[in-house]
Amino acid sequence: MLYEVVAVNETGIEGESYLVDGETYPTSSPTSEAPGTNPEQLMGLALATCFNATLHAVLKERGLEPESRVQVTVQLHQDEDNKEYYFTLDLEAAVDKIDLQEAKEVVEVAHKRCPVAKVVGNYEGMTVKTVPFN
Repeated sequence: MLYEVVAVNETGIEGESYLVDGETYPTSSPTSEAPGTNPEQLMGLALATCFNATLHAVLKERGLEPESRVQVTVQLHQDEDNKEYYFTLDLEAAVDKIDLQEAKEVVEVAHKRCPVAKVVGNYEGMTVKTVPFN
């Protein structure tokens, strides 16, 4: 094992979450005016950060300077019966200084190797798109 973290929530969406032997994070619903982070924000940050770190590793393996940007849009939806909630995750990755076709290949490799993307798996609500670096 390289690393372990234990995250705890005892209050639900309105309250706080914390890391054992670490920091505490106030939480609130994304539909609330109360300050705090929410699962949508944490999911987006986790996926964007992990995916871009993996993308950097793949670029370095190819002898390329890692210059990239990953943007994840997380949306919260409710089904037609208003009983179940679900997320959609739309990831856009951009790599500088290589053509779009090579960028697509690198992004595909990163998608297969990124630990957070592996947790998400073949989730039908997730898209991965390579876009030009601007």
